[in-house]
Amino acid sequence: MTPRTALVRAGPRGILLLLLAALPLGAQSSANGGNGAAVKPVRVPELAALLQQLDTARRRENETEMRRLATKFSEYARDHATDADAFFLAASAHDALLNLAVLRYKKDEARKELELAMDCVNRAIELDAGRAEPFALRAQLYGWKVGLANPFSRVFSAISNGGRIKENLQTALRLEPKNPAVHLSFGMEDYYKPPAAGGDLRRAVEHFKKAVECDPRSIDGWLWLGLAEKELRNIREAREAFQKVLELDGDHVRAARELASLTTRR
Repeated sequence: MTPRTALVRAGPRGILLLLLAALPLGAQSSANGGNGAAVKPVRVPELAALLQQLDTARRRENETEMRRLATKFSEYARDHATDADAFFLAASAHDALLNLAVLRYKKDEARKELELAMDCVNRAIELDAGRAEPFALRAQLYGWKVGLANPFSRVFSAISNGGRIKENLQTALRLEPKNPAVHLSFGMEDYYKPPAAGGDLRRAVEHFKKAVECDPRSIDGWLWLGLAEKELRNIREAREAFQKVLELDGDHVRAARELASLTTRR
């Protein structure tokens, strides 16, 4: 059973907007030559170097390194309280750890990282509300508030956070309609939303195709496209997408794992 199938079967209307991510930095843009980093080129060289390290660590699923870098970003944000980049990167680092915790079935850790990421991204938006990536990331974090809610409060959480997800996605789209981060976030919503609640895998594929059209070197765009095609049982298309990820990053852990899972399929 795939993650999406398991989530859809978890209960009627209870899981409306789950955003499980292979994209720990939220939706990714074409920063740093399209290597999958989360933001446009960062002004501060120190932050740019740390971002590059974080991007590598999360694609290798290196939790120790991700925690070290999350601490570095958080310390920098604390010492530079008016730097929107610093707070967004801190949010991205905690989001990376959130997603890894979910993939490893560590719900308590995921909830902790969710709160840290939300605090940081809210501050980033307070300081600079003119960029798409923070709004795209915040939409995903609101989705996690639904996905990580306990079963008794999940329906209420879906109702209260659904509008926030939509509002943040629409804001991101208005700000930067050609930013791949925005199309990835829209696609992730359709990927995890149950069909009965309006989710649509084929529409998700179109969003992911738009993301790689905006940035043909978007590693996460190709990864998500492969995941969606796999769910639709379009095995050839899924293989091609995962192979494209590995062309861009030969050591990408998730893409290699997904491609290996398709080797026996026809």
